[in-house]
Amino acid sequence: MKIIFLPLRPEKILSFAKTVPFITRMEQSGRRLAMIGLRRCIGGRRAKLATLIQDSRREWYTLHLIFDWINEQIQTYLQ
Repeated sequence: MKIIFLPLRPEKILSFAKTVPFITRMEQSGRRLAMIGLRRCIGGRRAKLATLIQDSRREWYTLHLIFDWINEQIQTYLQ
């Protein structure tokens, strides 16, 4: 087995390991809606996101199903 070393900067690792396969799968499947589990209470930039977002780079949408849920709602759902 040959190992290839990719000298990626830390900010590129996420893109290489997660973002690229996700985008490839969305494009191959023809799906136009991704349902993601981000929550507003986590803070940072997430607190300013809309629940439904159109991706300006591609022809699909992202829906944050549990965006406004609080911890107790998550626990109740999981039980």
